[in-house]
Amino acid sequence: MKNMMTVVRLVEIGKVALSQEPIPHPLPSEVLVQVKTVGICGSDSHYFLHGGLGSFKSKLPLSFGHEAAGVVVNPGNTKWQKGDRVAIDPNNNCGNCYYCLKGQHNLCINTNYLGANNYPGALQEYITVSPHQLVYITPTISFAEAALLEPFSVALHAINLTKINIGDTVAIYGAGAIGLCLLACCKLAGAQNVIVIDQFSHRLQLAKKQFGASFVINTGTKDDSVEQIKNTTNGTGVDISIDAVGAQVTFANCLKATKPGGKLLLVGIPTQDYLQYNPHIARTKELLLINSRRSNQTLETAVHLLNNKQINLRQLITHTFPITKSQLAFETAALYKDKVIKTIISL
Repeated sequence: MKNMMTVVRLVEIGKVALSQEPIPHPLPSEVLVQVKTVGICGSDSHYFLHGGLGSFKSKLPLSFGHEAAGVVVNPGNTKWQKGDRVAIDPNNNCGNCYYCLKGQHNLCINTNYLGANNYPGALQEYITVSPHQLVYITPTISFAEAALLEPFSVALHAINLTKINIGDTVAIYGAGAIGLCLLACCKLAGAQNVIVIDQFSHRLQLAKKQFGASFVINTGTKDDSVEQIKNTTNGTGVDISIDAVGAQVTFANCLKATKPGGKLLLVGIPTQDYLQYNPHIARTKELLLINSRRSNQTLETAVHLLNNKQINLRQLITHTFPITKSQLAFETAALYKDKVIKTIISL
């Protein structure tokens, strides 16, 4: 095996660069994985455009990327075998802290997360991971699909938190990759009607024709989405509203569109530190506000659903770039170019 590998790093705002660096040496308890595909997440786009999230800024150059799949090349002293095809959970939780012992692995206080807090990201040809971060994928699952299992796992965890009841009506603001994954999860969980709101018609078309949205609302020219939601639900509003954007306007609309006693789920990551809201709307409706962080032990379920053809992640992929075109890949994803929904980088 060669000694050097290609690594993609954010070197300045809006610019990534490729470098040659030594391949990491795994400990006996770790697994060395050759990365095959990495998806560009919305949070990656925030880092690309702003250098961080809100007032938090990362030190550059930054190694990032966390939606990944690959092949085991050195299993160390673990259960894995050389050549195993794997999807990767980016969260390397400690397993021993208070939250891990409670089963809340996504809240681990000692976690190392791919591409976060100066921990190596997945946008490099080889990475070392703990064996519990890997889930086996069959040859019937492409590496591109496998990279999307991580964002789908995020959606699964979020929907698990909402405890959707069979027959519920849901509104989802945002029809990007996460929003569409949330739509698929809502349908699997038993939601009867799912209304999807977005400013891009090509996203809404996919939501309607391929993911089974009951009703779509385009806010590209005029945002009358709350009024349309009320009209669609006979004036009552929805049981659950989901903000998959994380913007001030979408959060405020979710508050207005949710019926009394309903739930509001925030999944989209805001670009600013604070979102303002009218507490009187939330209080008088007695709304339950739910925050969701990353995923929590849902990757295996995601693989199972994909294996059993209960979800179709392939149709989310609109763009694939080789690692040598990473700059173009990030510009396309972050700036919403060319009707992009999901961008994959192939290593």
